[in-house]
Amino acid sequence: MPANNNLCRLGDITFTISDGITGFDTDSGYDYATIDLATGKPTLQAMGETLSEVSIDIKLRNYAGHDVTGQIEALENMRATGEPQMLVFASGIYQGKYVIRGIWSRIRKTDRTGVVTQADIALRLLEFAERKVISTRKTEAKSSPSKSGRKVSAETY
Repeated sequence: MPANNNLCRLGDITFTISDGITGFDTDSGYDYATIDLATGKPTLQAMGETLSEVSIDIKLRNYAGHDVTGQIEALENMRATGEPQMLVFASGIYQGKYVIRGIWSRIRKTDRTGVVTQADIALRLLEFAERKVISTRKTEAKSSPSKSGRKVSAETY
């Protein structure tokens, strides 16, 4: 059972209500291929679901108890590995595995020594879908009754 103050968890990083999340958007859809016809309007063919995208906006503030540089560093390290991470919403519902597609950050304030004390971050997450083989097709290699007329040149430059 998730803690009551958790908004979401991405891998080992938990975002709580006090972590300054100001926006949480999701986007999902379905792809269609357009098939042009010689006469009349084109038709559509369903191709399947698109990968879900999630955007999370976060305001990190040192005065609110956030480890601004530590949080930014942890997210950048997660992005750099490219490893898919589990995304779990506050309701405890597992959303699937996601990778960090991008991190946008704006430094709002630093202290006298240059340590970041306020930053705004936007995470862009992309669903990681493991490849599943739906069906296998048996193929045969057929020998050609005649040889190809192609000549292969072995010139070296």
